[in-house]
Amino acid sequence: MELLYGPVRDYAWGSRSAIAALQGRPVPSEGPEAELWLGAHPGAPAAVERNGERVSLLDVLTADPEHWLGRSVVNRFGTRLPFLLKVLAADAPLSLQAHPDAKQARAGHAADLARPATERNYVDAYHKPELLVALSPFEALCGFRDPEESARAIAAFGVPSLEPVVAALRTGLAGLRTAVRTLLT
Repeated sequence: MELLYGPVRDYAWGSRSAIAALQGRPVPSEGPEAELWLGAHPGAPAAVERNGERVSLLDVLTADPEHWLGRSVVNRFGTRLPFLLKVLAADAPLSLQAHPDAKQARAGHAADLARPATERNYVDAYHKPELLVALSPFEALCGFRDPEESARAIAAFGVPSLEPVVAALRTGLAGLRTAVRTLLT
């Protein structure tokens, strides 16, 4: 077993105490600390110690994936770590996030490759299922507004392309899934 040294992402909504306290560092931290990443994501890989120096977990896995991941994981997912563990420390509300399923992610990424890098929405071809395990009291999505109330609010924009969403919402809870799917896709 080896210690992972995860990078901390400093998004504005982050806490100045939770991650620092978890890691045994002085509290409050100098700035907001929103996410502690423990994985091999190319954007911010964790590190392990080798010969007194920290080495990227991404480099360690790339050098000998079958040793670190096992043959069955490599056969199923390739030479990448198939998950990213994030410890989130929110001190302010976060925006709603919607991630594509595996098929949508592959198709979206393939289509994005034809676009300039600054206009891409899919940074990779992988889906991003999420699991929330609260380490302290935490409020997650607490529900949606009443569908009829939402229909009135959206209809007030007067945008013709939103009419299918309004129509779905006016069917009540039965149309909520259709309305949300239409908005997000």
